[in-house]
Amino acid sequence: MASEVKWIKFATGFPSNRKIKQLRKLPDGDKIALMWVFLLCLAGDVNEQGLIYLTPEVPYTDEMLADEFDLDINVVRLGLEAFQRFGMIEVVNDILPKDKPRYLMG
Repeated sequence: MASEVKWIKFATGFPSNRKIKQLRKLPDGDKIALMWVFLLCLAGDVNEQGLIYLTPEVPYTDEMLADEFDLDINVVRLGLEAFQRFGMIEVVNDILPKDKPRYLMG
């Protein structure tokens, strides 16, 4: 991992962002918007150009993110689907684990 990050820069316009407004209209939208903040913090913790993983060899799965963020798995899945649809994350399929997506932020 790269050098340690203690903070991330956060725009004050977050609540009025068009994508955030759309996310908040989804079922459990406030939880999904909070999940976005958690993902930004997690990307800061990893500190490798937006990549999100437990270790470089162990990418996060939706189940792992649900555990990490203490959110219901269905909320996490809906959020990840919306983030991908809105171009907020890129999902890259990896060989291991074969049937689970690897989540990268870009």
